[in-house]
Amino acid sequence: MSVFRASSEQLMNANDMSTKKTNKSCGWSSHHVLVTLLLVCLIDLLKIPKGEAEVIAPEEEDILKILQESFNLPGWVGDPCQPGAVDWIICYDPPRGPNSVERIYLNGRNLRGGIPDAMLNLRNVSVIDFSGNNLTGPIPDLSNMTSLTKVNFDFNTLSGSFPNMSGLHDITEITLKKNNIRGTVPASLFQHRSLKTLLMSENVLLSGQLPKMDQLTNLTRLELESCALNGTIPASIGSATKLNILYFGLESAFGASTRPQFVNGPSVVVSVLSTPAADSDAGNNTLTGPLPTFENARQLYKVQLHSNDMNGTIPRGIFQQNNLQYFRVDHNPSLSGQLPAQGSRLTKLIDFYVSDCNLTGPVPDYVEKWAQVNVM
Repeated sequence: MSVFRASSEQLMNANDMSTKKTNKSCGWSSHHVLVTLLLVCLIDLLKIPKGEAEVIAPEEEDILKILQESFNLPGWVGDPCQPGAVDWIICYDPPRGPNSVERIYLNGRNLRGGIPDAMLNLRNVSVIDFSGNNLTGPIPDLSNMTSLTKVNFDFNTLSGSFPNMSGLHDITEITLKKNNIRGTVPASLFQHRSLKTLLMSENVLLSGQLPKMDQLTNLTRLELESCALNGTIPASIGSATKLNILYFGLESAFGASTRPQFVNGPSVVVSVLSTPAADSDAGNNTLTGPLPTFENARQLYKVQLHSNDMNGTIPRGIFQQNNLQYFRVDHNPSLSGQLPAQGSRLTKLIDFYVSDCNLTGPVPDYVEKWAQVNVM
């Protein structure tokens, strides 16, 4: 027995000496060997597929089932986050932990009924799109869905007051066009510095005055036509220096005489329409006062102020806009004066409508040379 033990120790010593010689001859130290082994183990771990514990969280799948049952959507087998399992969600696959629903796309599916409150517990969702359906009832309080960046409820028949979104600090896009939202626009909505797009057109019961806009420094698009808003456009809209599309319209009774010079951003569109169709009746909601000067709107390309009761003259600043393509002030019977003698900078003009106004004087030479321009 002792002979065998001695032989084993000798063999181990010999093997250790051989390893040291080999490592030394190869220029490797024990540290290099350890690092290599760790790298090999890491590569093997990356090859291991996710286990059952790393699929979607059970509570999130339960919420998806509520949505599926509420709207009579197709079911699924296995993990709903697996590719092809559910075509109306996109999931986030974190390095650790279960999958999580990141986006919900239920647009254009002819959905009916109300929006289930259970959806509000999907805290990692960044995008929800329910546009183009027949949804009814109020929009639930979204303030706890703090990961939201885009919300789209366009073209439904949703009602009630404007939803609470005070906790959405990263929101960039809110679109609620063509619904039955009533009441006023909450001041908290205009406190989101991240907001870039706000579309609320064709909510004919949305009334009151607009809140201050001094926080909307990243706003690029604001559409409010066919609402029942009144008062004046806040002077603080001048803070929205990135604004490039602005629509006001039917049943929006803003006082034009106090309208500030806010159009100083790139590619500004100003549309203040009171009668978008021949059979529309705006009643006493037509705009009055002089036309804005647009002096700072160097990239202005579209102005639509027709079918109102604007007065005064057409400002000369309009004719200095070398990017202007569409200009409509027709059907303003109180708009008077003459067209400016010089209009040479209007090199990109497509439409120029000034009919049914009270303009006087001769037609300028440049108008007669607009062979490719639609002139009325």
